[in-house]
Amino acid sequence: MLTKHDIYSKIEQDLSGPVVELCREVVDFLTSENARPLKHITYVTLVNGAKHSFADYDEKILLVKVTDYLSSNRLHLLNMHFQFIESDDSEPVPIDDDELSHALHTGEFYHPESGELVENYDHFLFPYFTPSEQLEQIHG
Repeated sequence: MLTKHDIYSKIEQDLSGPVVELCREVVDFLTSENARPLKHITYVTLVNGAKHSFADYDEKILLVKVTDYLSSNRLHLLNMHFQFIESDDSEPVPIDDDELSHALHTGEFYHPESGELVENYDHFLFPYFTPSEQLEQIHG
């Protein structure tokens, strides 16, 4: 089983610069009791959980790099998925991985509820994360 020490060792080995500290902060949050019940994790969840300011664009890019790393095969604490959000007041609709793959290969994405073709669909798809099996094991 992967331990927090193993995770920190991999982070130190694989990453360098300011992304290391942020990655450790995010891992601290993800392995905390507060994160244990979470099954739908967004960037906002991580920002709030890591208690980091994310005041500028560069810090937001670092968060994307951290989530890429944490959802990669190297560490795989998170599973990345996508959700369709049509407007600020609409509920997110999870998108099946096969539907996303189809959209990426064909350039066509159909509205998950109406079935109509969505122009500029990439403006409406947002990532979210679920805990991987490894992260679930850390929580016990």
